[in-house]
Amino acid sequence: MKIKVNLFLFSLILLFIACGCDGSSDEFEQVGYYKKKLINGSNDRVFSFFIKNFSDDATTWNKIEKFSKSQMYTSGGCTTVFFFNNRNYTPDVTFVAEQFDEKYDYYCVAAYWKYPSGIEKFSKYPFR
Repeated sequence: MKIKVNLFLFSLILLFIACGCDGSSDEFEQVGYYKKKLINGSNDRVFSFFIKNFSDDATTWNKIEKFSKSQMYTSGGCTTVFFFNNRNYTPDVTFVAEQFDEKYDYYCVAAYWKYPSGIEKFSKYPFR
């Protein structure tokens, strides 16, 4: 029994490494999520995330963009993802969607949009 458990854990670790998982999801804390059902059956979604240990470098920007693209998207809908570098200034967008207070703007370090057409836009410091 012990051998089976150890073999299972070893297999999971190998799978994690083989997938190229970099643990980046641990760096992002979801604070808010808004979803609106549209007439066409698709959904608009807005996410807000706090980025732990944010640094303005190429590696971090790549992780943010990759993580953005992994968020839920429904064809015909719009997905918007906001990233903030201060936990106390990360808005909960659950009830306000993109209409959060301006006091959060300075702390928004990145935003990502995927539009109904499928076009994607990634912006660093979108409110500065």
